[in-house]
Amino acid sequence: ALTPFAAQAYGARQHAAVGAVAQRAFAVILIGLYLPVVVLWCFARPILVALGQPHEVVSRAATYGGARTRLLVFALANAVLLRSLNAIRRPLPAVLANALSAAIAAPLGWLMIVRLDLGVLGAAYHASALEASAFVVYIVGALCGRESRRCFGRPTWRALRGWRGYLRVALPAFAMLMLEQLAWETLEFPTGLCAPSPEAALSAYAILYNMIYLLEAPGIGLNGGAGAVVGN
Repeated sequence: ALTPFAAQAYGARQHAAVGAVAQRAFAVILIGLYLPVVVLWCFARPILVALGQPHEVVSRAATYGGARTRLLVFALANAVLLRSLNAIRRPLPAVLANALSAAIAAPLGWLMIVRLDLGVLGAAYHASALEASAFVVYIVGALCGRESRRCFGRPTWRALRGWRGYLRVALPAFAMLMLEQLAWETLEFPTGLCAPSPEAALSAYAILYNMIYLLEAPGIGLNGGAGAVVGN
């Protein structure tokens, strides 16, 4: 919903409305996604224990979730900035943010997980650090353009209006994405039951999943570009 509404506002030269749409989108995912995830991760330990998971799995999942919840807000902000900047035909910050993440991911992961021996906690800090660095690039990219500065100004009360039309588009899209992700996760569960090595099966599944995502990337890019052009 963010891309078409922001693109329409930008095409109509209503720069302040672009910022209002972005702020409204951030409020929606903050309430509808971030808060439920925080609650779920905070209670990950008792939930996993009740499901009969091994102690080691419970401990690692609770450690990772507890560390990630503190800085997960960067991921939400990045999602909003990515789509907002694409909607106003400014994709360069996204390219630079992803390039920076790709460049520092391996050495930063080695430092936190191997060199500092932080284990699962290091993996959580590693993911958060990548998201925080991308957030900085997005903000700098938004502030460097004259028109983008006009779009992303100070908070506005306009973001609190127009929720009905926004949610009419956002909720079906959210349901579609949730069902798609559920389908992938449904495929993952039987993988963990594969004998004689469930660990190897899950590792192979993760690699194949990422390869499929790479194959989908051009289509996702074309979809975002087409949405921005048509909306403008």
